[in-house]
Amino acid sequence: MRPTTLLCAALAALSLAATAQAQPPRAGRPIDREAARERIAERRAQWQNLTPEQREAKKTELKARREAHLEKLGPAMRTWVDARNAQVRSTAEQVKAGTLTREQARTALRDWMTANPRPANARANDGTP
Repeated sequence: MRPTTLLCAALAALSLAATAQAQPPRAGRPIDREAARERIAERRAQWQNLTPEQREAKKTELKARREAHLEKLGPAMRTWVDARNAQVRSTAEQVKAGTLTREQARTALRDWMTANPRPANARANDGTP
């Protein structure tokens, strides 16, 4: 795997981790970190076994799924997601440029998540929570 791919994946995971830390866990569903790590390892192994054509098809499928999910978001949540993604991209560029260390980037993203909490009940346009 290329270092830039790993860096982007690490920053995305960090962003998700920061989101998880900024929001309380959902009631009735405790987080099993070991099981999550196992699922991630399984997905990585599956990805390594794909041919280049299969990887491209999977990327296209995942991108379409992500776009469909983003279309369902309400305006407040969409604005927040766009702002978060811009922050993650900016932080990743700073790490690549060498102006931030990975630890500083982690702290910066956590601080951003704390200062900009996710909008409450803004998941879908139809008003469902």
